[in-house]
Amino acid sequence: MKKVVTIIALLSLAVGAKEPAWYRNGDGGEFYFGRNIPGFVMLNSGNWSWQLRQSGGSLSRSAGNPRTEGEYTTWQGNFHTPGGILRFEERAARSSADSLRVHWSVEAPKPIDTGLLAFQIELPAGLVAGSRLIWDNSSLTLPVDQQEGNASLLAPTPARRLVLPMRDFDLEIAGNFRFSVYDARKHPGAWSNYVVRIHFSPANGKLKSAALALAMKRLPPRPQSPPLEIRPSHEWKALEFPAQVEPGSILDFSRIALDPPAGKYGRVVTRAGKFTFENRQDLRLRVLGVNLCYMANFPDKKQAEKFADELAALGYNAVRFHLMDGTLTKDEKDPQYLTLNRELLDRNDYFWHCLKKRGFYISLDLYCIRRINVDGKPAFHNPAKLEIMMEEHAMRNQEQFTERFLSHINPYTGMARKDDPALMSITLLNENSMSFLLPAHLSKNNPMRRKFDTAADAWNRGRPKAGNPRARYFQYLSDRTWNRLKGVLDRLGCRVPLTSLNCHREIGLSVLRSKFDYVDNHGYQDHQFYPEKKWSYPMGFRDFSAITADSSLLSELAPTRIFGKPFVISEYNFCFPNRFRAEAGPLLGAGAALQDWDGLFRYNYAERYPENAPGRTGVSYDLRNDPMQILSEKIIALLFLRGDVSASQLRLPILVRPDAMERLPDSRFVPASLSGFSLLGQIGSVVSATPPDAVMDSEKPRPVGELLETFRTLPGWGQAAFDAAARKSISSTGEIRHDAGAGTLVIVTPRSEVLTRTTAGTLAGDRLHAAIEGGFGVLCASSMDGKPLADSRRILLLFLTDSLNTGTRFFNATRYRLEAPGRFPALVRRGAVEVTLRLDGESTPELHAVGMDGKRRFSLPVLQNRDGELAFRLDTHAGEKAVAAWELCR
Repeated sequence: MKKVVTIIALLSLAVGAKEPAWYRNGDGGEFYFGRNIPGFVMLNSGNWSWQLRQSGGSLSRSAGNPRTEGEYTTWQGNFHTPGGILRFEERAARSSADSLRVHWSVEAPKPIDTGLLAFQIELPAGLVAGSRLIWDNSSLTLPVDQQEGNASLLAPTPARRLVLPMRDFDLEIAGNFRFSVYDARKHPGAWSNYVVRIHFSPANGKLKSAALALAMKRLPPRPQSPPLEIRPSHEWKALEFPAQVEPGSILDFSRIALDPPAGKYGRVVTRAGKFTFENRQDLRLRVLGVNLCYMANFPDKKQAEKFADELAALGYNAVRFHLMDGTLTKDEKDPQYLTLNRELLDRNDYFWHCLKKRGFYISLDLYCIRRINVDGKPAFHNPAKLEIMMEEHAMRNQEQFTERFLSHINPYTGMARKDDPALMSITLLNENSMSFLLPAHLSKNNPMRRKFDTAADAWNRGRPKAGNPRARYFQYLSDRTWNRLKGVLDRLGCRVPLTSLNCHREIGLSVLRSKFDYVDNHGYQDHQFYPEKKWSYPMGFRDFSAITADSSLLSELAPTRIFGKPFVISEYNFCFPNRFRAEAGPLLGAGAALQDWDGLFRYNYAERYPENAPGRTGVSYDLRNDPMQILSEKIIALLFLRGDVSASQLRLPILVRPDAMERLPDSRFVPASLSGFSLLGQIGSVVSATPPDAVMDSEKPRPVGELLETFRTLPGWGQAAFDAAARKSISSTGEIRHDAGAGTLVIVTPRSEVLTRTTAGTLAGDRLHAAIEGGFGVLCASSMDGKPLADSRRILLLFLTDSLNTGTRFFNATRYRLEAPGRFPALVRRGAVEVTLRLDGESTPELHAVGMDGKRRFSLPVLQNRDGELAFRLDTHAGEKAVAAWELCR
């Protein structure tokens, strides 16, 4: 007798009936409870090499679905697994206004090797952290803070009744089932923080059929914890935050990398996998830049010089003019949106001139948000990008814009943009990867999705059905778009390094990117999500430390680099209000230098200038309004741009086959077993059929222990060490020591030492020792006179904790749900550190607290012993106003 596994749950509702406010169904029958808390059937392989979900595009719905028969609404479809088709059915019926029944079943013509088949509910920590999950006679408190070790909170457990907190109500689930719970905050790609999986029976193995029965009911909510609002207090003190830095002060970084004027060595070219110059190929160009968005690209002439000086003092040597095309072409009288606003263009011309003469290199995007006619109506962003890639009229329109924009003569430089050697790089289309334009969750009824799928089906007709036909069609579009737009620049004589597809990290993207002059990508640590309405408050955050996480922005982006090509991150951010965001300085600064990357661009500095000056509300991206990010950026400038951290000579190449894009599922990433090695040595991809030096096949995961044995035989292993069980590593250079379990990161170089702890405690470098009080802190000591730290007579000290705006409001003390961002003045969290610093040579030390403008505020006592060791205390609340920077002179 054939075994059938069924799930019956109180969840859904007949089509055409009014759905209760506590849930709704998606296109595939998946559920969204309360404030869009998702619940869906999922299945994966034993090694997680693939995962399919009922939501989005993973389920191919049958024709005529959903349909209603009596009290039941039915959804049917197929999951296309690597092992074959798995037929799916969901039948749902409402029992009452507060309850319903659902029956799921799956069947396969032949057994499917499955790691787990379950109904998954994702609970945002911002809503439910600290609440209790109850089953039978037991309960589990969902932890406010991430726990060390395994992310599992509860192994598979039998139950007949389960109650889940949903903030506005509790969800009761009854039946005879097994369930598991894990904390997804350790995985940066997961927006929902606690994952509850109700297992099918059977739930794994070689499945031909499976089922389970549940009953769900809405219950009244339990009491909620009070909101958290940040105000001046013993814990938080106001910080003076002038935008301009005093020239020549300890915080004036304008001399670190600027070599004015930009372009004096000829145009920027690529050689041996690096940026260099046409006339000085012995010089490497490495850039630390910042995105300027919308009106920040167009300061008036009175402000342009001031703005350029402000950026120079921060330590930047490049800017990315971003999201400017839409603003520049807002002429309602031009239905093709090709007319350039003369006043704004003149403003940008002068700003370009101001930046160039100070030594800034400039990166441009040719398409971001300019309006394009799509199906007879103006559209922008993703619909317009896809239209350019698919339709001839839109491609011609973009070609015309490209020619007009780049051929324009700047009257202040006397050169067309296309000919200006200060122009270092161009992105043809911004963020146009397939998974960004057509994400898995995009409904098949979405006009973009329908248009693409119809065209893909037509294009693939007569071609082999094996592999991934949709991705094969996208590869054709990407190659055609690259050739067309590159052809325009070739005809214009514009020989600037070009790129595209600058977001996401699927394996197949390396195949497409291998044609480009350089590789670009984007990454955000703790990017906000929207639990209620997109682009509106409240916003959700995970508020986790990248130092303690199993993976981070650094480890996720490293494999997307292609060895032999320059690699740039043109958008990155450790987002406000994450309490650990100052760790960007040591983690990304040291990691990017170790990886020997070529450019970093923070997203973003501002959207307007000077209207965006302090006094305005702080938001999650704006660097100009965030003192922790401003000072953290100084550490990146020292470690990465100045080159204090050495590049690793250890290379860990990953094989990507040339046909990977058209063969693999859209969501296939480089296996996670490499994630811990990003602070060990250089990681990157090699696109080839059989590269002789690849240590890992991107499609065939190798155990960590086996990888380590291979790594130890490679040239450049040096001082490297790695303990997977203890989650500890030492870089091949010996300069970076990472202990994820303890939450520490130690960086020791001749000119800088940086000590980071996610909790209070002691930490030691070579010459620098810290006893950190009050929680998370970053302590940096850097020589600012060109000498090694041991001999320096002028040393910058930074101690970074956290800052929030006055009136920042969270749903509760977990800080996972931001209700309001607050306004200036910024408030700095109290923190203190007892410091000892061992220096060489006799001296009479002076220690001065400095403001954000670099000016000295007050002096502090320093103790010195006979061996030249200095001892002092840094306290962010020691003065009348908060401080986070100090100058040590001797």
